[in-house]
Amino acid sequence: MAGNRGPSSRRPSGRRGGRKSLTDRLLPTLYAVVPLLVVAFVLPSALRPPPQTTQSGAEYSPNAPPNSKAQTITKTQFQPGSNTAGQEASSPTPTPPPPIASAPPPQRPSQYGCAPGNPPMQWDSVYAVPCEPEFTGNNGGSTAPGVTATTINVAVSFFGQQQTAGAINDTSAQSSQQLRTLNDIQKYFNAHAMMYNRKLQLYYATEASATDQESSQRSDVDNAIADYHPIAAMVEGTPPEIDEYTKHHIVTDHWETFEERFLESEAPYAWGQNGPTDDAKLAAEWICKQVKGYPPIAGVTTGQATYNPKAPRKFGSIEGNLAYFNTSKTLLAGLKTCNVSSLDQAVGIDNPSDIQNALLKDQTSGVTSIILNIDLVDDLVIMEQAKSIGYFPEWLTTGWGGFDQDAYLMRDGTTDELSHTFGLSTTEINKAPSEMECYRAVASVDSGFVAHPLYCHIYWEMLSHLVDAIELNGPHLTGPSLARTYSTIPNVHISPANNWAIIGGYSDPHRRSWADAASVYWWDAKDIDADGGTGTYAYGDCAERFLGGTIPVHPAHIFTSSGYVTGMTFGHKCTPPGNSGSHGAGGGGLAFGFTAAVTGNRRFSAF
Repeated sequence: MAGNRGPSSRRPSGRRGGRKSLTDRLLPTLYAVVPLLVVAFVLPSALRPPPQTTQSGAEYSPNAPPNSKAQTITKTQFQPGSNTAGQEASSPTPTPPPPIASAPPPQRPSQYGCAPGNPPMQWDSVYAVPCEPEFTGNNGGSTAPGVTATTINVAVSFFGQQQTAGAINDTSAQSSQQLRTLNDIQKYFNAHAMMYNRKLQLYYATEASATDQESSQRSDVDNAIADYHPIAAMVEGTPPEIDEYTKHHIVTDHWETFEERFLESEAPYAWGQNGPTDDAKLAAEWICKQVKGYPPIAGVTTGQATYNPKAPRKFGSIEGNLAYFNTSKTLLAGLKTCNVSSLDQAVGIDNPSDIQNALLKDQTSGVTSIILNIDLVDDLVIMEQAKSIGYFPEWLTTGWGGFDQDAYLMRDGTTDELSHTFGLSTTEINKAPSEMECYRAVASVDSGFVAHPLYCHIYWEMLSHLVDAIELNGPHLTGPSLARTYSTIPNVHISPANNWAIIGGYSDPHRRSWADAASVYWWDAKDIDADGGTGTYAYGDCAERFLGGTIPVHPAHIFTSSGYVTGMTFGHKCTPPGNSGSHGAGGGGLAFGFTAAVTGNRRFSAF
């Protein structure tokens, strides 16, 4: 999300023991070059997934069968009982007419008020559930660990982020902008959400180690469970952390989440926001329908004497070599359906030697267009190294990894390479802060305070979904019942009003990550972003969102002079290229026959 970002928010802070900074990881390599040092010092050092952990057992294998606990979830004890048994008549006397039924007592209006909508919503958000009347009666008290008659304990963690551990409240909120933002979000939901007379109590679970050792990651989670007894955990972390929570029947949600097979192995407790599997499927369909068969955009060159700018694109793809977010098989299978071949290479995370070798192979093979299916930091390092060898291909991003997230991070990249960057975006469009839900919510309870951009962006959606599930669950709240309820959260559908948001839902039994629709974007170096800086994302087709199977067949509408919007112009009048008439930017979800049906991670230490 957009916001006021001072210089201090653009630089990495010191790292804790066991996790090297990006500079430390890059300098010792044989292929280190001066541009890499620039990237190392200006990029956030915690913007990345931890290195591959030592995996014990089959639970992290992408080919492993679903975890058995996904098949053994306990059914609710509260099955409806029978009250239909009657008594046999003792005489043939006529049955008297039934008494006139008295009208049920009127429902009391919501004690929290309702937000506008049809139907009215519980709070002012596209992610909110319909407004419920006031709850009266007994909520069951302590129905599960971390649940009392008045509170619901929820852990919050962010791998590599050292914040004040413990309860998030007015006291701890004084220690950082991040915790103050979480405290304000907590206050907002406690003032507006119907949670059966309970209130959220968030706890920040700072890791003691934050290393790449699986045993340490699991120990950190065990300590958080022992200290805070959460029923749910909003985790921006690692597979071992998520697995450890789910072993204890604690619901987890994760922002830049992992491959669907991993989430399925952790069912029913693990859910995610933006997953690499669906993003790879959408990217393959988009390339097949709008990108293949056409020459690259102007300014692209392989640096080879044989390069022909009028020849059709030749594709390569770069993946991370970590199994839990490598979706190369999904991407390549999708491309194969339209006879597109891609020179696919998996590189080590934070491994400039691997990256350099991959780029040299792409360059000498005449690859003009590289699909980046990897983490944001590696994306930018890849671009710096490509520049150092005189290689300026197109860069196509899939929507996963964070590249389409925050413009202020992109400005730290090399402009020569960014000018050839485009792809799909599944995340929120960063409108002006005054128009973004999280910023408005925070300001409503903390006047004059500007929310932390990253924490607003990540935790607003996850906590919204959690509170949705709590309301839909009913007063008898347990870990298994909360996990089941996630699949009943209302989907967010494509529409002109919704297209700025993350479109998706959890209702599809074959998916456990939320986002399922994408917009086409490109890096726009000239327009102003919602954060006030020059350089932003431009969204083609007036920011139309496309579900899988609905992407239209035509040359991609990228780098056009009209028919696009930015975060600052979303909602303004916009005419899509090649279409007659006009509509509000973010436009008609039905324009191409849509129906109403329906993240390696980014690691920040100073953001």
